[in-house]
Amino acid sequence: MGTEQEFTEYVGTRWPRLVRTAVLLGCPRAEAEAVVRDALVRCLTDWSKVRRADDRDAYVHRVLVERLRAAARHRHPP
Repeated sequence: MGTEQEFTEYVGTRWPRLVRTAVLLGCPRAEAEAVVRDALVRCLTDWSKVRRADDRDAYVHRVLVERLRAAARHRHPP
């Protein structure tokens, strides 16, 4: 299976759970979708690392949490 197809299938099956996670962590739905898109773009860039990870979902969720933290810092600077 090609990398692009594999990534597309991954996103198709995980999208709802990733958005739900972002919402549960405090994002409004529209912002949650934007943050998930940003996290997935970063994961696509490093898809070879994601593919080799022992737990792809854990890797992607870690990236998602990092992006959520960055978005929160942007909304509420120190």
